[in-house]
Amino acid sequence: MNTLLIILWLAGAGTFLAGVGGFVDGRKVDRRFKTGYRNNAPDTRNFRQARKRVMWGGGICIVAMVAGTLSSSNEDQQRDDTATASVPASSTTVTSAAASAESASATLLAIPASDGTNASDASVSLSSNEQVVQAAPVPAPSVPVGVSAAAESAPAVVNSGSQTACNDDGTFLGNNICKSPALATIYQRELEEYEAAQSRIGGADVGVRTEQERWLAQVAQDCPDMQCFTTAFDKRIADLSSRYHGG
Repeated sequence: MNTLLIILWLAGAGTFLAGVGGFVDGRKVDRRFKTGYRNNAPDTRNFRQARKRVMWGGGICIVAMVAGTLSSSNEDQQRDDTATASVPASSTTVTSAAASAESASATLLAIPASDGTNASDASVSLSSNEQVVQAAPVPAPSVPVGVSAAAESAPAVVNSGSQTACNDDGTFLGNNICKSPALATIYQRELEEYEAAQSRIGGADVGVRTEQERWLAQVAQDCPDMQCFTTAFDKRIADLSSRYHGG
């Protein structure tokens, strides 16, 4: 169809241009001759034929334009029909996939869970060098003795056993407690003095613990270097020693 349209357009355009050319006077002007044209050449233009060619060429071009419009409309309609027809098929495929998934889920739910007795029975049918191995329960990690609640709630420090780990929270204390032995040592000294103060006043005092947590959070936020922490921890150790000396 596209080839036919191209042929129509070329034929129409050629005919139209030929007709327009029929109106053009191709004689050479030469005033030395009587008629004003070289060799007194006569006017051989055929205006009637040129007019017909123009009309035919224009008509052919109009036909080609109408045919192209109709062809484009038909192609668009066929494309829309194809897209519409493919939608139910896609929906059917999706529905089938969903049904398959539901069926698989129902099958999995219908399988009974095996208990320890079944596993033991199944081991009887195994060969002599095979047995059913069951994973042993993993015990919950225990909190090491000596780590106080204040140390566990400190915003910039994480204790793991006897080793203090870094906690990248943006503070100097959190980022360097695992890198600087001096900082870790003075931090541990303050914790030991806090626990000793709690012991001297007869047990875990909620007020002292809250005071410890607030002080540690404030120091971790305010101190930007080792000198500041050293001074703050020394003052805190002296304060705990003097205020909570027992009765």
